Amino acid sequence: MSLKFIQDLHQKLLSMDFPQTAFYLSNDNYLEVTAKHVSKEHDLLKVAKYYDIPLEQVMTIGDNFNDSPMLALASLGVAMGNAPEGVKKSANLVTASNNQHGVTQAIIEHILN
Repeated sequence: MSLKFIQDLHQKLLSMDFPQTAFYLSNDNYLEVTAKHVSKEHDLLKVAKYYDIPLEQVMTIGDNFNDSPMLALASLGVAMGNAPEGVKKSANLVTASNNQHGVTQAIIEHILN
């Protein structure tokens, strides 16, 4: 399937009435369909509440469109260097790519130091 087809399908599905369903482009050409209540940011809220961790003390790291809401929710959202530009805009900062150990660098710089 072409990239344009996937993107057009995504827009069409978003315009339709599926109140219990969420549609995400987790990559330019990868459409994810999930129940609306299933998301990384929703589960992050549940875990933080369960362990009584304020979001001001939470760092999230992501590399794709389905990570954007989670990155925006945490006080420190870190996008991987290989993330699409739209994902990077959702984050507070950008680390190195996954091939350059960006997760390790972010943890060392912002948690261990």
